[in-house]
Amino acid sequence: MTFADSVITVDQPLPSVDEVSTLTFEIVGTYENGIHTGHKQKVVRENERTFLILGESIGARAQASPEDAEKNLRESSLYPVEDPMIQAMAGNLIAGVSDDWKKVKILLDHVDRYVVDDYTSNSMSVFEVLQKRKGDCSEHTLLFNTLARAAGIPTREVRGLMNYEGRKFGLHAWNEVVINGEWHAVDATWGYTSTPITHIRFEGNNYIPPSFEFRVVDIDQSK
Repeated sequence: MTFADSVITVDQPLPSVDEVSTLTFEIVGTYENGIHTGHKQKVVRENERTFLILGESIGARAQASPEDAEKNLRESSLYPVEDPMIQAMAGNLIAGVSDDWKKVKILLDHVDRYVVDDYTSNSMSVFEVLQKRKGDCSEHTLLFNTLARAAGIPTREVRGLMNYEGRKFGLHAWNEVVINGEWHAVDATWGYTSTPITHIRFEGNNYIPPSFEFRVVDIDQSK
C-alpha cells in the first residue's frame, strides 16, 4: 500500500491552521474506532453520526506516572540508548543544558537538520538512519526518540494523520515527551515543539484504513 492509498480527503480546502481555533469534522463512511480522544482532539457520536473535534482548548494533557516515564526511558532493540555512539551524540548536543524543554528543542532542531527528507529510505534501525542521514517521518521520530531517551527525556512515538494539503490528510508519525509529569506532542520532522491541531493522533500505533472521509461541519476562526 502506498501513501496515496492511505489519503483521507476533506470536502473543502482548510484555512491556515494558525487562523483556526476549533475545527469540527463529521466522519463520513465506515469508521469503528481508532482515533484518540484526549488533548486537542475528541470523537463524539450523536444521533448515529460521528464527529471529530479539534482544538487547543479540548481535553487535558495526559499525565505520565513514574512507571510510565521509566518505561519510556528504557533501552530496547529499537532504541539503543546505552550505545556509546548514541550517548556521545546526545551528550554533545545538550552539554551544559539543564532545562528539559531546552534539551528537547535542541534535539528537535538537530534531527530536523540531520535527516534530509526522503520517502524511499526505509531504514531498519537508528544506526542506518545515522548512516544514511535521510528518511521520512519514521526516521525522524526514531532518531529523536533514541536521542531524547539517551538525554534523559521520557519519549514515545505516536502515529496518526496530518493535514499535508488543503483537502488531504495522510499518515504521519511524531513524538511525545514528558515534561513536568505531562505528555507533550512534538514533531522532529519539522522541529515543532508543539503540534498543530491538524495532527490527529491514533489510539495506539495501529493503522486505520481510509474507509472514511472528513466533512467540514464548523471552522471557528476566532483565534
